[in-house]
Amino acid sequence: ASSRAVDGRWLSYLMHCHKIILVGDGDAAGLNWVRSMGGISRRFCCASVPAGKDITEFWLKGGDLRQWVQALLEQIQEIGALVPGEPQALLG
Repeated sequence: ASSRAVDGRWLSYLMHCHKIILVGDGDAAGLNWVRSMGGISRRFCCASVPAGKDITEFWLKGGDLRQWVQALLEQIQEIGALVPGEPQALLG
């Protein structure tokens, strides 16, 4: 459910990460979740799937998850982050 906050038990796993890519569902609730979470920390980078309503649908439609994530990582490396608090679609 994209409207929920990050479960506290996962925070310890994420604490060492320099950048965390947030991807919510393509509906209003998912976009609102990404925007609200994106404003919490500068380490959060917001993205949206290039096609489909969520990552699963993107993959089922033949989307290349590895290529998409690689493009996200390259963009983060080039400019330091995606636009804070604003979901972006890459390879769409």
